[in-house]
Amino acid sequence: MAPEDTAPSEEAAEEPIDDAVAEPETVHGALVTWSRGQRVLHAGRDGLVDLVRTLRDEGWLMCLDVTAVDYLLADAPRPLPDGVEPERYELVVTLMSHVERDRVRIRVQIPADDPVAPSLFELHPASVQLKASTTIAGLCMSVLLVQAGARRQPAGELTRSTSYKEKGLSLHGYPCALTM
Repeated sequence: MAPEDTAPSEEAAEEPIDDAVAEPETVHGALVTWSRGQRVLHAGRDGLVDLVRTLRDEGWLMCLDVTAVDYLLADAPRPLPDGVEPERYELVVTLMSHVERDRVRIRVQIPADDPVAPSLFELHPASVQLKASTTIAGLCMSVLLVQAGARRQPAGELTRSTSYKEKGLSLHGYPCALTM
């Protein structure tokens, strides 16, 4: 990300705003919010790989974490920018740039009726090891299914009492959550 892509200063927050509606901040087409001083990019599922590739080419070389959140029972509001619709699942990817000495978080909304996210394996091979536990939330990243030779069977609704095998998520015939 370019140097001008820094956190808003306090001075900028005090400047009067014209009657014109300001365009929302974006980075490579992803809407931007800020959380605890960290830039958060809100990417679409279809644009995740292209966004991560572009960021990697700009120096965001380390994939620190890949995880998922299940908002099934969450009552608290989620800080999402206008234009981003909340879904049951959210994939969260954290990247780091040693050159900029900074981190960026990418949040991707994943619908419950199609809980599969694109693979980042081609860009960050270690991402397959980072969070096989994304299957614990009921979300299977396609890298887990394709890279490991797993098969995805028709899935039923996951409840706290439903096993992963009943859900249809398996790796070599075993539930994902138990084999990774």
